[in-house]
Amino acid sequence: MEENESTVLDFVIPLGPDDLRCGGPGQYVVQNVHEVTALPRLLNDFTRELQLRGPNSIHNHFDTFYSVLQHFPKLHVDAKEECLELLIDAMCRFTNEVPEHIGAEAKRPVLLATLKMTCYLLCRVAERCEAETDLPHDKCKKNRGAWAAWDELRPRCLQTISKLLQLDLRLLWSPPTPEENFVSTISRCCFKMLENGDINLVKHRGTRDSASHVLAQLVSRYNHAVGASIRVVQLLHQKENLAPALVQAVVLWVSDYHCPNAVPEVIRELVSCSFSDVHLDAAAARASASFLVDLAERQPDCVLPQMGLIVRLLEGKSYVMRNAALSVMMELVLHRLRGEGLQQGERTARDSFLEALSAHVIDTNGLVRSRVLQCLGQLVDAGALPHQWFGGIAKLAFGRLHDRAMGVCRAALSLLSSLLGHNPFAGKLSQAELLVALEKEERAREDGKTGQGDCKENLEELEKTTKHCKSIEEEEEEDEEEEEEEASEGDGVLLGKGMRKGKVMEREWFGKEEDCVSSDECEEEGELSLSSWERARRVRVGYLQSALCFIRQMDLVLPIARCLLYSQSAFVAVEAVGYILRASEFGLVDHGESRQDDKEERHDDEPEQRDEGARQCDDDQLQSVIPNDSTGHELIKALLPLVWSREPRVRGAVVDAFKQIFNPLSSSKGQRGHVCNTVKRLSRLIFNSTKEQLKALEFLVCEFWSSGFFPSGILHQLLGQLAGKGPVPLAHRRSAAVIISMLARNEPAIVESNLNTLVAVLSGGIIEEGDAAQGKGSCDYGLAADICSALSCLAPSTTRDSLKEFKATEGSISRSRLSANHEVFEVLIDMILEGITSTCSYWACFTSHSVSLLYSLADRPIGLASVLLIRSHQCLGDTIAGGKQAPVAVLTNVLWLVASVANSLLVFLDGPVCRELGRKQRKAQEQVTQMLDDAEDELGLAGASAEDTEQDLIRQVCEEELLAEDSMLASFLPLVQHICSRPEQYDQHVIGNASLTLASLMTLSAECCEKNLRLLITCAECASSPIVRNNIVAALGDLALRFPNALEPWTPHLYARLRDGSVVVRSTAVRVLAHLIRNDMLRVRGHISELAARLADPDEEIANYARQFFDDLSKKDNDLYNILPDIISRLSGSDGGLAPDKYAYIMRHLLQYIKKERQVESLVEKLCLRFRASIKESEWCDFALCISFLPPGEKCISRLHQMLPCFADKLSEPGVYEPLMALVVRARRNARLEAKAQIEEFETKLLNAHHKRGGGSKGSAEATDRVREMEQDVSSCSQIPYLQTPRSTAPLQVRSKSTARGRLRGTGRGRGRRMARRGVSRGVVLNFSSDEEDEPRRSDSGESDRVVREHRRKPSGTPFPGV
Repeated sequence: MEENESTVLDFVIPLGPDDLRCGGPGQYVVQNVHEVTALPRLLNDFTRELQLRGPNSIHNHFDTFYSVLQHFPKLHVDAKEECLELLIDAMCRFTNEVPEHIGAEAKRPVLLATLKMTCYLLCRVAERCEAETDLPHDKCKKNRGAWAAWDELRPRCLQTISKLLQLDLRLLWSPPTPEENFVSTISRCCFKMLENGDINLVKHRGTRDSASHVLAQLVSRYNHAVGASIRVVQLLHQKENLAPALVQAVVLWVSDYHCPNAVPEVIRELVSCSFSDVHLDAAAARASASFLVDLAERQPDCVLPQMGLIVRLLEGKSYVMRNAALSVMMELVLHRLRGEGLQQGERTARDSFLEALSAHVIDTNGLVRSRVLQCLGQLVDAGALPHQWFGGIAKLAFGRLHDRAMGVCRAALSLLSSLLGHNPFAGKLSQAELLVALEKEERAREDGKTGQGDCKENLEELEKTTKHCKSIEEEEEEDEEEEEEEASEGDGVLLGKGMRKGKVMEREWFGKEEDCVSSDECEEEGELSLSSWERARRVRVGYLQSALCFIRQMDLVLPIARCLLYSQSAFVAVEAVGYILRASEFGLVDHGESRQDDKEERHDDEPEQRDEGARQCDDDQLQSVIPNDSTGHELIKALLPLVWSREPRVRGAVVDAFKQIFNPLSSSKGQRGHVCNTVKRLSRLIFNSTKEQLKALEFLVCEFWSSGFFPSGILHQLLGQLAGKGPVPLAHRRSAAVIISMLARNEPAIVESNLNTLVAVLSGGIIEEGDAAQGKGSCDYGLAADICSALSCLAPSTTRDSLKEFKATEGSISRSRLSANHEVFEVLIDMILEGITSTCSYWACFTSHSVSLLYSLADRPIGLASVLLIRSHQCLGDTIAGGKQAPVAVLTNVLWLVASVANSLLVFLDGPVCRELGRKQRKAQEQVTQMLDDAEDELGLAGASAEDTEQDLIRQVCEEELLAEDSMLASFLPLVQHICSRPEQYDQHVIGNASLTLASLMTLSAECCEKNLRLLITCAECASSPIVRNNIVAALGDLALRFPNALEPWTPHLYARLRDGSVVVRSTAVRVLAHLIRNDMLRVRGHISELAARLADPDEEIANYARQFFDDLSKKDNDLYNILPDIISRLSGSDGGLAPDKYAYIMRHLLQYIKKERQVESLVEKLCLRFRASIKESEWCDFALCISFLPPGEKCISRLHQMLPCFADKLSEPGVYEPLMALVVRARRNARLEAKAQIEEFETKLLNAHHKRGGGSKGSAEATDRVREMEQDVSSCSQIPYLQTPRSTAPLQVRSKSTARGRLRGTGRGRGRRMARRGVSRGVVLNFSSDEEDEPRRSDSGESDRVVREHRRKPSGTPFPGV
């Protein structure tokens, strides 16, 4: 390196390229900017001179490279690559040669100038190459090959600079402090390379590492911490994707180069930024937040001292930065402030962070609330949350289950599930066991045992409990059944049953180590003091109290989780499924569950007309043999209806949950044990299940069976359990029959191949004699009914809703009928006739299944049914011989048998007989077609006439033969009529079955129906038993489908049952009427308002049926719109019989379906016209209330503006003025600028009319203030408290009442009180022009009008309650 010192000029690194063209004395100035064509020659000259003179040759060729920078876009890729390689070569030569001369003072100016020139040129060329990579490739098509070359040269460039910075370059400056421009030039080049959009890819890992090392050297050796920190913050604000690369750089500065001072600078710059500025968008906030969280995760020791700065972010307006601060706290607790070895200051910091997280659970932003709950969940899953915080965190999460943000609900459920899964108490959480243990401990504490032996004995018991907990845990992992057997081995076992590893015991939970005395200390000291024993007892009592409090809190979550299963958000529903599954594993009990066991029989598929008393008896008998260890399965049953969910995520979560139930991880007993466990779990799920639950369970069972999920030996195990081999309870045998029938519906060959076994069990051949535990005897009809259900799978499938179409081989037994002499029919007939005199409640169900099986499976069913009727008639005649009155049981059973035969006969004629006649007709038509060769249209006519012939033939048989005088069914008709016409002489059960039998016989013949219809209606009106009324309502529905014209005049009597005092009768009436209207068997007009009134029924199930009906009706063209005038007419006024809150709820629900502007406009016009025709103030309030529930569109406001004269004189009433003002407020909220002028004009006219008609200025101002307050509640109006969506069908939409940040809104009870103060009842009839029929207007006397007006007049100071 030889250069004359006197000829070297000082090179000043410029701020801009143009600054090099001018300079002061002694400074280097660019003399020539060469042309592009001369650059290749000049670069070749520099190459030769570099080989001869070394890196100092840059002094003579600086202008060449400066010209390259000036003409860089015009250069070819090869020239750019050559230029960069020359500069890298020059820098490498300088790095290798400078250590020999770095200490020589004479060489210092030359070396310094060479260093600055080379670094400046290398960094500037690298920046230009990097800048061109950011250009779209379609704009730089000629330079496409440059990108691959630059990807290879970029790491070389950074490695060359890094090797240079490893030298002590500070000695080249005097004083030894490098100038800031030199450091900034290198730093700017490194940050420019980090700005690459693909920098986070794996292929750029070398670039990231090299750039991070270069920046780390600048920060550690050249005091570039402040500049680098500012640049880091700037890049975070510019590009969101750079956060991971910048975090890696900062972590490298701290870990490898020991520069912890860089972290405070970066954090200080980030915190000082106001993310509410316009220039800092959401992307900048997200990048900054990601940077802080990743930095806290990787360097918690450096971030912890800076929490004083980070906490300030919690006071900012940016929710993203609040989330970042809370996430940083979580990371610090997770990676730094956990464990038992923390100092006092660290414990204080941890508690303060947890308190901050807890405080922001009620943040105004839903994303912050959700993030807080997620952070707490991560702490719980990682075991970093102190056990003392479990109870408080559980309460906070429970409070967020009603949050209006679905993400918060989801996070709250996830947190509660984590708390339950990682609880430090026990693996089985039973309140009953803990209460017993707590009572025992408190009693022992009160007794005050002071003896040395007693104290030592109890401490040894405590240690034995700890050891036994570990053994219980190991046994749980091996086999769940062994855990259940050992659960009853004493109080100490109950305390620690299922305790998992890593969980603290009682002494570690509430007491310090010095407060508890071990047995070793007892042996050394010889005796224990009284205070030590008291402290030990206090620890155990405190432990049990905390465990009990935690369990109660988790039990309160279950009812809400069951409702959230039907949330509109699929993610919330999935989390609810997970929580219920976890709760069932821990043995929690839903004490608030409204079970359906008392309403519906366990799994019998008998008709809904089944006697309620017999049904209750069935449940009692079955529950007496049901084991008490199926608490978890009761919770799991709530998941079964979700298999029909429309959301794939929810269905998948439910299927996975049941797979986990049927195939747990702890199945170490082999194939045999797995089969037994699967059958046992299936049996428990069937106990006390409703029909809907069994239908869903059948879908899952068939799905698992067809997919091969179930073990292969499950069918053999089920058959053995059904046969009663060994001491098998009756309930388990019945469940086995149900499971076999489920499998047979999917694969009928199962029953076909085991037909003999099922018949043998049905006849009692396999059951041991005298075994009372098997339920053998006259009362074993429940098991027989289940077997009949399984045998029915052999019948040819005629329904389209079967789970899977079974294709049997030709001649298979499932494709043909059995002979009438088959053993199974003989057994069934004998069991039916033997049970006629029995009082067993299962006999009716068994009879229905048996008669149906006769008609569906026997080749000559009518003959077998005739035998049944003849022998039952003889049995009835024998009991009344000598003028005696027939016993209630015999008469009831015979009537039930006749009804079953009539129903099955009708199904047989409409099904198999009709199909067989059609087959023969088609076969005959085909033969005639071949002979005559007619046209296709004639064939179509012939087919139609053939179908008519079939129906006519069936109808003729029903009318002339089934109830002929010499028929067996007709012989029972006089008896049935006699019982129904004299209800006071017979028992209610007899009357109920007689009404069912009469309705069944009426379905066979139109003539019989017309003759006995009045009798049936009279029986329903006069019956005092809800059972009879319920049966007749269901029968009227069947008759309406069979003979709609005959039932039409009696329709009002059917609608009258909607106001029945019995919940069961109202429920049946709603379902029957909804089914008839959906199938167009009843006219929608007339008494449809009675069905609308059921929307506010106190019973949840009935209200849900009504809601579902109107949901379906709203999807049918304009059907709902056409009946709305009639509904409003009948429900308004005092004659409507509805409370104000119920009326408001019904109208809100119905009017929400009116969304078309044309329909809204028409309804507004009709309602406004009714103001003039009405004279009652309550009616005015009702009309205004209905108008306020309509969508506030522009046409709606325009039509109201036009119709203002119709109700201007009524605006003095607050009940009229306030709803209309609320509608105006809602319309103004989303109105266009063009429409706001009209809305304001209408609002002004409303105010003027209200003031003119007597509202007064003060009253007007108060009313306006109330309307403004109501504006906040309009969007969050939810259902009234007693109308919550049932768990079993419709989804529940959970909303929160959060309004202000960190605070909760009131529950809205004031609105109910205002509604009560209103005291409005309704009684106006609206006769609109769209009505199809006019009805006479109901009139009231003048005195009653005056009383109603006084009662319904609303004080002017009361706010309007309906919005």
